[in-house]
Amino acid sequence: MITVLVAVDLCEHSALTIEVANAIAQGARGRLLVLHVVELPERPEGEGEEIETEWSRLKSYVLFSAERVLESLLLRLGLSGKVEKRLRLGGSPLEAIVEEARTSAADLIVVGIHERPFVLRLLTGKLERKLQRRTHCPVVSVRSGTPEQIASRLRPTRIVIRAEALR
Repeated sequence: MITVLVAVDLCEHSALTIEVANAIAQGARGRLLVLHVVELPERPEGEGEEIETEWSRLKSYVLFSAERVLESLLLRLGLSGKVEKRLRLGGSPLEAIVEEARTSAADLIVVGIHERPFVLRLLTGKLERKLQRRTHCPVVSVRSGTPEQIASRLRPTRIVIRAEALR
């Protein structure tokens, strides 16, 4: 059984990314693991028990909110209770995906890719390329766009992955 790790940022494109990852996992009779890295706001400046209490409360609220949004998304897709969820608090999304892929022994990573202007892509680099260099498994990227844009880019394709090739 293979493990498909899908990393999402909970934007509107996340549903499509999860659906693609789920189709791959089901086709391979594998399991799907959904990962979201929760971005934390800046820690308030200052010291003392009051600041620490407020910071702790804020982190809990942000984590709770992200968990509810992810669960709502999975419910809408009919996947609630059928997939594993992981939330990572803070840190670099790249590092979190690499670490989760390693600890969960992922055989494949699926990520959503946002369309960005060419100059911005040059400055920030592409997540999927960075992941391919840093992980032990293949990376599949799902491009964002309207349903019409996505349909215009699709070409009939059949992908066959031999399970032993993923090991």
